[in-house]
Amino acid sequence: MEYLWQQYDKNNKYVIAQNLLSPYSEVQGMVDGCIEINPLFRFEKIFSSLFSEDDCVLDINLKKKIENILIHYLANLDFYYGLHKFILEEEQIEQEIEKNFYGEEIKKIYINLGKKEQMTILSLLNYKNKINNKKSLFCEAISKIFPKSILYFYKEERKFLLYIAENDTKENIDKMILIEDLFLDNICNLEVFWNKHLGIIGENNTMSIDKMIVY
Repeated sequence: MEYLWQQYDKNNKYVIAQNLLSPYSEVQGMVDGCIEINPLFRFEKIFSSLFSEDDCVLDINLKKKIENILIHYLANLDFYYGLHKFILEEEQIEQEIEKNFYGEEIKKIYINLGKKEQMTILSLLNYKNKINNKKSLFCEAISKIFPKSILYFYKEERKFLLYIAENDTKENIDKMILIEDLFLDNICNLEVFWNKHLGIIGENNTMSIDKMIVY
């Protein structure tokens, strides 16, 4: 199902579709410079109460203008409702962390994170509840919490090699513990290299003797 808000653009013009190309999508496609919308799933009552099939009094151009204004309004409501829903879900996840739902150690580490880092963790945990792809969430968590890092994945061994261009301070190690616990798939292994990059044969920029760890 493709919803109206997913491809919404305030610069687009919208009208109600006369012929449905796909009954399972609210966004039908573009006709004569306007994006046609299927109202049957969620908006049928709204539009049927405004326009009747035998309504010959209302000018067709005026009708299209009203449809466009109303669809823009509904799309914005959709967006803000979805945004509000995500905020409520993330607040609930934060309460679960504070109540040791993820363990006492995770709670202690989370409390010591900066606000931006906390928001990142909450957002990723929220997505974790909706999708079944821990690998992508783990990679995203690493890139956002440790932007100066490089992550390698060996598919056959199901192993991540992670280089972080920072020192292995307690604060950084705690962050890694949190990310590994919450987002690393149980079937995968992880080895972290702090400060010095691992040397990779064939990659000359990683083979500086005094700045690498041989793996």
